[in-house]
Amino acid sequence: RPYFDKISPVERFILSMIPVEFDENSINDYNNLNDQELFNVSTLNLVESIIGFRLLNEFGADNTSTQWIDCFNKIDLKIKLYLAELDRVSNLFNEKNIRLIALKNSGIARGIYTYPGLVPMGDVDTLVKRSEFLDAHKVLVTNGYEIASPNEYHVADAEVGYRTGGSEYKTILPDGQQLWFELQWRPVEGRFLRPDQEPNGDDLIDRSISINGTNLRILCPEDNLLQVCLHTAKHSYVRAPGFRLHLDVDRIVNGQSINWEIFIQNVIKHQVEIPTYFSLSIPKILFNTKIP
Repeated sequence: RPYFDKISPVERFILSMIPVEFDENSINDYNNLNDQELFNVSTLNLVESIIGFRLLNEFGADNTSTQWIDCFNKIDLKIKLYLAELDRVSNLFNEKNIRLIALKNSGIARGIYTYPGLVPMGDVDTLVKRSEFLDAHKVLVTNGYEIASPNEYHVADAEVGYRTGGSEYKTILPDGQQLWFELQWRPVEGRFLRPDQEPNGDDLIDRSISINGTNLRILCPEDNLLQVCLHTAKHSYVRAPGFRLHLDVDRIVNGQSINWEIFIQNVIKHQVEIPTYFSLSIPKILFNTKIP
């Protein structure tokens, strides 16, 4: 809270605009801000498309600088292509009776907060059962994917992924851009988290729910919230992507009906009270997310 009280007007404006239940009155503060500084700070926190959409919606295209319009259109198109590819892969997996779970922003954008340009993401994160991981790998590599790693110190090998928790793949989308696709059987695989504290992926999949009109699934509300809380903790709460990191909690709390008693029992069961507390308290302070 002491930090929050001292943040700049630009940061305060961004924080008021990016949650699901954004402060419509704060748009009046825009005229007192430096537009380029606002764009730079928004881009640093990877939320420029959200701010661009808010400005475009309020002031119209004629009164919004082209950099905001361009960034929103670019990210909106990118996420639509990501989701179309995610649907394609889920259909391929369904032919092999493999259930595919869309995690984090992938699941939020496809099944909860369905405004692609307002859910920027750098890759697609998915979950399958460990027993189906190698079959899922075969489906990917025979349908346009190459197993790879953006980290030169990680070994890109399906057997290694089967042992450690997952693998990453890349493909080229119809517009020529590259997509990174993360296939996991461990739902978090986080630093500072003991393996016995991590929820069992197979149990999460068995409790998952379908996304209407697709072969994709998302985690049930309580599991979904816990998974993003642990993911936020994995990113040390402040590591990239900045403010955007905390939007996962905000969107799930606002978009799914959370049974807080079940959620709390789950947190205690996995002995993750402390990381979960910070993952919930930060968006509550920053965005006024309705967390009891």
